[in-house]
Amino acid sequence: MRPARVGDSRRLNLAIVMTFALVVALWRAFSGDPLSDQIEERLLDLRFRLRGAVSPPDTVVVVAVDERTVERLGWAPPPRQAIAEAAERVIRAGPAALALDLLLLEQTAAGPMLAATLAHSDRVILAAAVGDAGASATSAGIVEARPAETQAALARSVFAAVVGNVSAEAVELPRLLLPRPELVGGALLGHVNISRSGDRVARRVPLALWIGGRDFLPSMGLQAARLVAGLERGDVVFWAGEGIGLGSRHIATDRAGLVTLNHYGGGGTLKSVSLLDVIDGTVPPEIFRGKAVIFGATAETLSDLFATPFGSRVPGVEVIGTLAANLAAGEEILDAPATGIGLALLAGLCAGVSAVFSRPVMAFAGTAAAWLVAAALLQTGFTAGRLWVDAVSVFAALVFATAWMVAYRLRAERRGSVALAAERSNLARYVSPLLTDHVARGTVATFDRRAQEAAVLFVDVAGFTGFSESRRPSDVAAFLGELHRLYERCAAEHSGVISGFEGDGAMMIFGMPEPRTDDAARAFACGLALLGEAAAFSSDVTPGFTLRLRVSLHFGPVTAAVVGGERQAQVTVTGDTVNVASRLQETAKKHGAVLVLSSECLAAAGAGTDNLIRLPDQPVRGRSRGIEAWALR
Repeated sequence: MRPARVGDSRRLNLAIVMTFALVVALWRAFSGDPLSDQIEERLLDLRFRLRGAVSPPDTVVVVAVDERTVERLGWAPPPRQAIAEAAERVIRAGPAALALDLLLLEQTAAGPMLAATLAHSDRVILAAAVGDAGASATSAGIVEARPAETQAALARSVFAAVVGNVSAEAVELPRLLLPRPELVGGALLGHVNISRSGDRVARRVPLALWIGGRDFLPSMGLQAARLVAGLERGDVVFWAGEGIGLGSRHIATDRAGLVTLNHYGGGGTLKSVSLLDVIDGTVPPEIFRGKAVIFGATAETLSDLFATPFGSRVPGVEVIGTLAANLAAGEEILDAPATGIGLALLAGLCAGVSAVFSRPVMAFAGTAAAWLVAAALLQTGFTAGRLWVDAVSVFAALVFATAWMVAYRLRAERRGSVALAAERSNLARYVSPLLTDHVARGTVATFDRRAQEAAVLFVDVAGFTGFSESRRPSDVAAFLGELHRLYERCAAEHSGVISGFEGDGAMMIFGMPEPRTDDAARAFACGLALLGEAAAFSSDVTPGFTLRLRVSLHFGPVTAAVVGGERQAQVTVTGDTVNVASRLQETAKKHGAVLVLSSECLAAAGAGTDNLIRLPDQPVRGRSRGIEAWALR
């Protein structure tokens, strides 16, 4: 039943891991929180940096108001005449779209000149911005009653089709920054708002912003991409909280209408030319033909700078240009929540299964492989398929699976250690503690059939037959338990191994599991200790009984052996030394001695002969010659 319980426990723990992975993945897909969102954004930045900069599509050209332009022409307000001259050259080249990422709010003397230039093209996009709520602002460019030109521009710029619930009666109208009415003409409007996260990094751009009623103003990048694709206004559909229909393509957004930018690199990655060079005529016209040309500030002194995964000072016009390039080429980042849920479950399963492998090395290798494969899939999906899979849910599943299953292994190993200790304790009751480790590890074969020298001691009780005859069997068994504990205590104190008990007697070996130089000395000392313990013996079963022991010892060559059958065996020693030690018990009985030891044992022990009596050479039954022995009476 134990394997079944282990299997059930593993399945239960895996189910816990998978449940956690599913809950976290669903929470991240449909809710999340600011802290985990921030972590995920940082992980997205890391994926951009690991991918590295890539070549952008050849659909966008930036006309930069750079430091040279500002130094020569100034910027307060933006030089309308210079912008008009550059715009005229671009329009003559035949661009797909001409976008001015410049908030032209002030009235200037060169305004009519710029208006006349822009009127030469029906593919002009002017910048608008949506600010805080409150339609009562009266600053320049913000009016409560919009002129007819502005109203007409808004009407032809907003989405022709809006799908979904966009009711906002209780919300104040947004504050709009719009270009001067005389500049609008037949131009389109596009908002230039860029969303910044808490760490000030531009990762997303709103494709549409609400400006009142059911009207949503597209971003400048979306307007430019539509013109590059040759689509009409009616070919673009806004699905509130879901995405944008751009011709036959569907571009998903989050619930706030934000799309994630696919940054191509740091500042200067998009094709860029200086406004001064355009005015001076040093830029070949064909560079603009069929492209989305976006005028915008790149000079650091103008402070229109954003942080991106590739740098901290990227001009806003390049962010707008990146969005236009993404949408025109179909290269926007694709949010993949379903893939994130599946990968989180798979990662949690792999890490959990790996962590319960029986071998720790395999468990570590499998868990590490699950981490590496998950990280590789996240990066490969992003690099090769522009898939943004939620890494927080995947790594959260991995962390929990690894920690939970490691804790499971530790708990299982702790339980196993307790069980092993109990088993070893039980084993020690039947095997000498000196041999327990060898038997537990299955290494008894290391001394099986090993020739060595050892001291062998036999001990029994004088007169035990008569003693047991006059007592109940239960009392005899209890007495033997007391006697055997005495034997065990003395053997342990002198590092002897009890090979076995036989009734009132026991055989002890000194020299196992490994032989030592003092084996004979310890055997002799154990024999004397047995006699001393017998003199002080007091039995709870037979009070007043005087215990008399007989001890015999011999030292010599033996063969360490494991004797027995296939299922039950015993560790012992064999050889003539064992036989002699056993026969010396008869010598002790014959001479009324409490201890008899051979001269070989006495010499090996290095003991003196004080209190010992030299016995005549003793014949040993079954042996051709006698043995020299000493006795203690």
